[in-house]
Amino acid sequence: MLCEALATCKPPLQVEVASCLPVDWDNATLGDVVDTLAAGVSVNADNRQIGEGEIGVLKTSCVSGGQFVADEHKAVLADEIDRVRTPVRAGSIIISRMNTPALVGASAYVDEDHPHLFLPDRLWQLRTNERADCRWLSYSMQSASFRCFIDDIATGTSGSMKNISKERLLKALLALPPLDEQQRIAEVLRSVDVAIAAAQQAADLSRALQASLITAQCFGHGYETVSLGDILTDIRYGTSAKCDASAADGHPVLRIPNVVNGRVELEDLKYASASDADLQRFSLAANDVVVVRTNGNPAYIGRSALVAADMMACMFASYLIRMRFDVNRAWSPYIYATLNSQPVREKLLKAATTSAGNYNINTVSLKGITIPLPNLETQHQIGEVIKMATEAASACENEVKTNQQVKAMLMSDLLSGRVRVPA
Repeated sequence: MLCEALATCKPPLQVEVASCLPVDWDNATLGDVVDTLAAGVSVNADNRQIGEGEIGVLKTSCVSGGQFVADEHKAVLADEIDRVRTPVRAGSIIISRMNTPALVGASAYVDEDHPHLFLPDRLWQLRTNERADCRWLSYSMQSASFRCFIDDIATGTSGSMKNISKERLLKALLALPPLDEQQRIAEVLRSVDVAIAAAQQAADLSRALQASLITAQCFGHGYETVSLGDILTDIRYGTSAKCDASAADGHPVLRIPNVVNGRVELEDLKYASASDADLQRFSLAANDVVVVRTNGNPAYIGRSALVAADMMACMFASYLIRMRFDVNRAWSPYIYATLNSQPVREKLLKAATTSAGNYNINTVSLKGITIPLPNLETQHQIGEVIKMATEAASACENEVKTNQQVKAMLMSDLLSGRVRVPA
């Protein structure tokens, strides 16, 4: 598997395999290689991108999937401009110090200066000293072992929001290569990021074409308009049971990270204990539609997935909503398709509320969402057309996933010193 991964790099790598930490590497802490770790200030801002002559404050969603997304910002109000501090600088790492349990500690490398963008108090900007290459450190901070460290140090009484402190973060352990090897490692991983970005662009285009097809097939044909509440037989929030059981003595629970790109991903499942009554209430069945009801990123609100007939038996967590439809009036694959159309996405965003930096949608709002509803035969015909576009989009997304797996494997080996990158 490693050889296959290395073969994707241009030019092909030659490696030296080491069984333990190389003798020329050091054991260090994050604090040993940090020059500055600065926070920003929260200011009042309009939820829109900046225009000419304006300045912006970053949203926590500017850190996404290990990438810095400069467009995720808000325009600072004129009377708040004097309060901003910590502009976004090239060669730094942006870190989310306060976020949901899955996203707290998320980080991304910044390639270029953004002098008109500033940090809020929920983000830190890290700059390294002469001992570390900042891009290499960014990859180290995205590794699986570093993620485990963040999970251990994150605190907070709220189940939906966690924090990390500077003191604890700076105690993170690092395997520190010589500076020139750090730079070589970073370049290898950057080349994989380029491949991931190209595949992601193709996947985004494919999803955009799918969305356009859904809109063209479902809207503007004079079909009856109904609210989801008119065709639902059941709608409910998921279980609040703590996912602290093992796979051997618990039941799998779908969470927000398992609802990806319109489908259910069964990787990284968590398990919870449950009574027979709770299993009956919170289990998923074929053709159920699950909807993300809360997230810090508004683009994820209302994100949905259709439960496949061959999916293993699972419960669903409280941050998700399960919908079941009257089979005599509605075909779930068609309903799922309309939920992913641009017109319905806009309705979902308008129905969302905000609280503590999170966007939320509830069962009442969902039941009020209206969609076009042709007869069942037409729903099936439309569904088959959309299915082909969905399969094409899924193929592109699978390529992204494969490249991400390659990156994860390379990160594990290169950042630990098990595989050396020769000069």
